[in-house]
This record gives sequence, C-alpha cells and structure tokens, in this order.
Amino acid sequence: MLNSLLRLALETKVKVNYYFSNIYYPWKTYKKSSIDNAFYNDDKLRYRNYSSKDKFINLGAGSTFYHPRWTCLDFYKNGMNKIFPNYIPWDFTLEKPLPGLYKLVYCSHVFEHIPKQSSEKFIDNIFNSMQPGGILRMTLPDADLGYEAYSEGRYDVLQIWENKIAKSGINVDKEYYFEFLLLHCFATSKTWEFTPALAKSIRKAHKILSKSEFLDLLISGINSNVEDGQDHVNWFNYTKLEKLLIDKGFSKVYRSAYGQSKSPAMRDVPLFDEFIPCMTLYIEAVK
Repeated sequence: MLNSLLRLALETKVKVNYYFSNIYYPWKTYKKSSIDNAFYNDDKLRYRNYSSKDKFINLGAGSTFYHPRWTCLDFYKNGMNKIFPNYIPWDFTLEKPLPGLYKLVYCSHVFEHIPKQSSEKFIDNIFNSMQPGGILRMTLPDADLGYEAYSEGRYDVLQIWENKIAKSGINVDKEYYFEFLLLHCFATSKTWEFTPALAKSIRKAHKILSKSEFLDLLISGINSNVEDGQDHVNWFNYTKLEKLLIDKGFSKVYRSAYGQSKSPAMRDVPLFDEFIPCMTLYIEAVK
C-alpha cells in the first residue's frame, strides 16, 4: 500500500515538473490539445504498429519524461528507479552495451554531452541495441544555427543560455558576452576560465577559419565531462551527424523537425521534442 502511494506521489510530481519546469517549453504558451493532432491523443493509436513485446528506450531521459512503455536511462541518484522499474541509473561514460533490444530509441539533448573520442562508441552501442527497421530519433543543439547566429550578430538566438549563466554567478564583461554564450552552447567547461583574451582569440579565429575548423577549435582540449554530465563538449550539424550515422551502418538517415517523427509514438508533443526547439536539430536514422 505504501509503495503504491509513493509511486502515485512520484508520478504526480514527475508530471507536474514536466509541465512547469522550464520557460522554454511550448506548453507555457500552448495547450496540449492545440499541439497534438486529435487522432494521436490515444496511446493505442500511437502504438498500434508495435506489438506488446516491442521495447522502447529514452537515453538521457531526465526526471520529467514518463511513459510506462519506455525504459529511461540517466544518471539517476534521486531514488526514482526504486519506485519506477523503467528508470535505470546509467553511466554513459562507461560505454556499456544497452540493456535490451529496441524498436525505438529516443535521445534528446544528450549527444552534445558525449566527448568527441566517445561519440562513435555511443552510436555503436545504439546501433547494436536496435532491431532491424527500428528508428533512432536524436535531437541536439544545431551547430549551424549557433554558428550562423554568432556570424550574423544575432545575440537573441544564443540568449537562451542566459539562465545557466545567471545561476553560475560568473561576472562576464558585456563586450565579450556573445563569446561566452557561444562557449556555453558548445564548450561549457571553457566558460569557467573565461577571459577577454579567450574572447578575442575566438573573434580572430572566426575570421580566418572555416565553420567546421572554428567549431572544432571551440571544443579542442575537452576530453571528458563533469561528474553529472551536464557540460556541452561536442558539436553537430546535420552533415556531420548524418555521415557518422551512415558510417555506423544505419540504412537511412533523414532530417526531421519538431513533432515530425516518422513514428507516431514519438510525435507525442510535448512528451517528446520539448526542449528549446528554436535551437534544435532533429534527425532520425533507420537500422
């Protein structure tokens, strides 16, 4: 009885946090009924093409995603896994094979937290855990959008990271604030030792390097993440990620968009695709 009450309380907390935890989430301005196509509101319709034995996994799900059919992996240390068996504590830095064979894999704003030297192994593990014909959906910061915003002086595009800066308490010279935001988007650890000299070197490099060379320079020297994995340590645009996925064996890779997965199950907005859509690259790959 007590366990059932705890489960109910935590599920309620998850749902409340899910709907109200971040000012960038679309449900702040739109009702769910106005986002969803009414046809897909019923889970039975969303999952009608899948059998009861098909498995689904969310890599780096956090604590605001909940669906009984989805296994959730993340650095869980808050006891959620003791009440919900589908929450599994997982350290992605150990590069272990995933714990099952899946028809759908969802990975939202996680891949940019994987160090460059570990990114191929991360994709290998995903590929090896998928059933033939399964779909991988990845969302992550679009490096093209970040680069173009910096190149064109569109400060408001990168301004979405200001809430993190405010919480950090770091005092940044306003003249170099744009460079600070850029690093927060792609190379978070370098913001902790941010100086005007670093900002000037970024400006100089931007004038003489190609886009990929410039973005590689931003993340250069970053070989690991912090203990909780929160730093951004890598960059991807569609071209770079498409090549990696094809090289790892996926039969088909295509650009997607907000709420536009080929699978109805992953078109359940805002359960999926909820985080900063204005800066996000959406991409899917079929095994």
